[in-house]
Amino acid sequence: VGDNDTGLQYNHPAIVNQYRGNLGGGSFNHNYNWWDTYSGSPYPVDTDGHGTHTMGTMVGDDGGANQIGMAPGARWIACRGMNLECFQFFLAPWDLTGANPDPTKAPDAINNSWYDSSGYDYRPIVQNLNAAGIAVIKSAGNQGSGCTTITNPGYVPEIIATAAFAQGDTIAGFSSRGPTSNYG
Repeated sequence: VGDNDTGLQYNHPAIVNQYRGNLGGGSFNHNYNWWDTYSGSPYPVDTDGHGTHTMGTMVGDDGGANQIGMAPGARWIACRGMNLECFQFFLAPWDLTGANPDPTKAPDAINNSWYDSSGYDYRPIVQNLNAAGIAVIKSAGNQGSGCTTITNPGYVPEIIATAAFAQGDTIAGFSSRGPTSNYG
């Protein structure tokens, strides 16, 4: 899985074992597994904590009793940026110099827990990723419980938008909801 978010604390105990760049024995290879569009860090960093949180939700498993992720056996890669460059990276990950893209290293799915208020049309990007066999998942957003509050690009028809759930298996009050008429 790929995480398009604020970055990752790759050595966090809940996600380090699932990092595709983890070679074992404390050795890591970040080529093709990490890209930073903000600062160019050669290893995964997360100055906000949000990306680490979302990756824990996806694959979190500390090897003990803390299996918190939905897919604890999955391997992950990440891009820090939440922008078009990250989508390009996921389509054909490249090395740390930004060269030698390799589509065979693309993730099967990309998580996006962010939104873009600019109105930018992500549909062609999502369609191209889907055509390459990559599922694009997006949080519905945190704009409240009213209808038609799904945030961009969550309302793109080809994206899988998910609501936030609270205890008791109910949709959280802060979670955005559909339907949407953006692509009528």
